[in-house]
Amino acid sequence: MSKFTVVIGNKRYHVEVHEEEENVFLVRIGGREYIIHFPQELLQEGEGAGSEVMSRLTRAIEESTMRLQLHPLPVTEEVGIKIASEIPGRLVKLMVKEGDIISSGQTIAVVESMKMIIEIKSPYKGKIKKVFPREGSFIDVGQTIAILEPT
Repeated sequence: MSKFTVVIGNKRYHVEVHEEEENVFLVRIGGREYIIHFPQELLQEGEGAGSEVMSRLTRAIEESTMRLQLHPLPVTEEVGIKIASEIPGRLVKLMVKEGDIISSGQTIAVVESMKMIIEIKSPYKGKIKKVFPREGSFIDVGQTIAILEPT
């Protein structure tokens, strides 16, 4: 875990960064959590490396953005079926964990957006291979919640 204090204008932000897996980070800013995927080219060292990331992160903080998604996590059919959020909001509850066997129509997660509660359901039966966000984190439209291996 890395901790930073970011100063933008006259505002100070406490930022924690945890590397969840290669190129995927959990970032906490002011008590809110964001899952961010950084493409490899933005993580390479050298002059100007990462400037796009810092620019976007700075802009998100300045605009008090509740969602921060730089790039969707890449998923191919060989890996499994991507189950994604249909709306932006806060992930209230994860109903599955890695390795769970689920049925078609089973609730994967519960998302709250503008005081509405939305259930994200699996379109197929199968096995949960991977779960990405953490409960309480903010997610964006199309953000991967889980990867399903159909059975």
